[in-house]
Amino acid sequence: MIYCRNCGNQCADHTQFCPVCGASLQTGYNTQQPNGYVQQPNGTYYYQQPVEEDKPETALCVLSFFFWIVGVVLYAVNSATKPNAAKAYLKWGLISVGISVGLGLLSFLIPMLIMLASV
Repeated sequence: MIYCRNCGNQCADHTQFCPVCGASLQTGYNTQQPNGYVQQPNGTYYYQQPVEEDKPETALCVLSFFFWIVGVVLYAVNSATKPNAAKAYLKWGLISVGISVGLGLLSFLIPMLIMLASV
């Protein structure tokens, strides 16, 4: 989201003109300051909210791996706001389910094969 340099109204990133005052919102010539303020060519500043990164947290990925239901819940909660992170949480939950099913099948098949080989 950006803010209009003329009236301070919050506008969507793709908007070219402020819907309230009609001022141009083109940001190609803005210079971002470290404190979140953007300087316009005429020397005025307006505040631009920092963009939140869409990266999964490692701890939540590990938690999703060990408890697959956590991965499903985190996917449902974050799918609208952080789609890349949500997909990572679901991926680790599904990997956990796949490994559990695979180990379960092996623990069933290995004794069966040993029993058949001894007969």
